[in-house]
Amino acid sequence: VTSEQAALIEPFSIGLYAQRLAGEVKGKRVGILGAGPIGLSHMIISKKIGAGRVAIIDMVENRLKQASSFGADITINADSTGWEKKVFDYVGKNGADIVVTAAPSVGAIESGMKIVKNDGKLLIFGGLPHGSMWNMDPNLVHYNEVTITGSIDATIDDFRRAAQMAPAFDLKKFITHSFPIEKTIDGMEVMKRKEGLKVILEIA
Repeated sequence: VTSEQAALIEPFSIGLYAQRLAGEVKGKRVGILGAGPIGLSHMIISKKIGAGRVAIIDMVENRLKQASSFGADITINADSTGWEKKVFDYVGKNGADIVVTAAPSVGAIESGMKIVKNDGKLLIFGGLPHGSMWNMDPNLVHYNEVTITGSIDATIDDFRRAAQMAPAFDLKKFITHSFPIEKTIDGMEVMKRKEGLKVILEIA
């Protein structure tokens, strides 16, 4: 495992852990809200373990282009009119079996509830700003039998699996920018502007 791959094992390990919480993925139709590094990790892992169809959704066109370069089955701009229909047209009229919200917004969770199928699973992965509140009709969960799960961490076994799988993935594609440690602020500005995926700081 190279130093670059090692730097990216953590996001893949938590993605593997989250996929275990989601249950059986093979053959399932998956919707991922958020095309940042975590969303792309979920996409790659879902495809690797045999998901039937994977739709990745975001509001930032540059992120969607990056998702296409990583092999996304389909990318959908959530800022476009009728984006939900585009999701249903691809994953099926009933919606996605598993929806992952990998974006730090309540809006992503609300969007996830729109596209998850009855008896499907909504996996909340993107951390939200402190104090965020989600107003939801509980009948949508009750009558549609939607399972909602949160995920944030990984076990040591997930880290080991991620390390073993790392050579099979072109993880260096995640590294879009590299800065010497003295230019940390420049790297943070790149991330703030959402111009890249992973920014690496080189100590030596």
